[in-house]
Amino acid sequence: MIITEEMLRESLEIIADVVGVEWLDRKIQKATGQTGQRNLRTYSYLRQQQHHPLVELFLEFERWRETGARAEPAPAIVRIGILAESLKLVRAQQGFDKLVPRLKKDCEFNPASFEVEVAASYLRKNWKVEFVETGDNRTPDLHVTRDDGSTFWVECKRRDKLTARDRLVESIWDDLALSLLKVLGLRRLNYFVGVASKHDPKRRDVERLRNLILDSIEAGGIGSFDPLSQTIKMTTDEVGEYELVVQKLAEPDEVRTDYPVSREIIMRFDVSKIAWEQTEDSLKTPVVRNPVFIGLKSHCLPDRVSGVIDALKAAVGQIPEDGSGVVWIGVPDNHWAYTLDNSIAQARELLQHELCGQQNRRINAVIVTTGGVRKGQKDGLDGLSYERLQVVIGHTNPRKPYID
Repeated sequence: MIITEEMLRESLEIIADVVGVEWLDRKIQKATGQTGQRNLRTYSYLRQQQHHPLVELFLEFERWRETGARAEPAPAIVRIGILAESLKLVRAQQGFDKLVPRLKKDCEFNPASFEVEVAASYLRKNWKVEFVETGDNRTPDLHVTRDDGSTFWVECKRRDKLTARDRLVESIWDDLALSLLKVLGLRRLNYFVGVASKHDPKRRDVERLRNLILDSIEAGGIGSFDPLSQTIKMTTDEVGEYELVVQKLAEPDEVRTDYPVSREIIMRFDVSKIAWEQTEDSLKTPVVRNPVFIGLKSHCLPDRVSGVIDALKAAVGQIPEDGSGVVWIGVPDNHWAYTLDNSIAQARELLQHELCGQQNRRINAVIVTTGGVRKGQKDGLDGLSYERLQVVIGHTNPRKPYID
């Protein structure tokens, strides 16, 4: 869907009406330090502070609007439109009034808004949705009734943040990749570099790995990469902690018609850095010079993928034992952006092991959902396109049948 600036303004009004205009206005005034007209440009330092997530959405929208809506959009901006459209559908449903206080709590907003979006997805099918009131006992979030009168339970789990472990691993890989790119780019060393750690990488290993890779380039490379068959063979380092491949892709300024590393190879790594120069030859045909590829991965799954199992285990006890139950797991937008296919495949495999035989039979299906933002147009107007991806993993032996 394409969301324009005018649609976002209308969305803000809908959200404010649900949570209370006065309540939200007080929150924004407190965040900006003003009691009158707000000029959010003056308060750009607020990005470093923690505010209610709704306030952050409003501030993000104002910053984007003040650029003339030309800046690269943040996913948070588009969430405004998605949330507002969902609220329009669900606010009349039984039990929704109990959800509004949760939307006002800093720590409850993200999971509560995810429940709203999930409920709206069923209402778009013209099914009935009831928000289940939380009591002393563990209960699911939603009770859904189809057109034929059959019902099922829904539990929503949203994973909102990268764990400390994932943040550390990504920063270590980024340090290694950027230190290599500086040297390779400056010296026009056009190489395929792949590193796989047998454990989580350690920061103390960055300099050793960098030197090992640069020494390997001087020595003619290690391991193998075949551009024709797109196959890789790695060599284990002398310590036995890392596997590496370092092979030349092209001579300096050598002309190629395409980038020599396939998308399938790129998606095998947790972190990928790609560089090349694209120009035109005398016939105006696009050509590629000085390609570089750096791919880094750990054989230990990142928490952002393996965490779907933790979410499922936390959800199972919320569903009545006799089922039928559906668990939605929300992965934050762009969380899997650079490893999307690989992350989905890994998450699917993990969940399939939990949804078979006699395990978790009250759960009929798990739906993993994530999204991303790109620029788009509607009726000739620039806007934002939000794309939602859903992956459904069904139980092979559920206690009760379930038909979506």
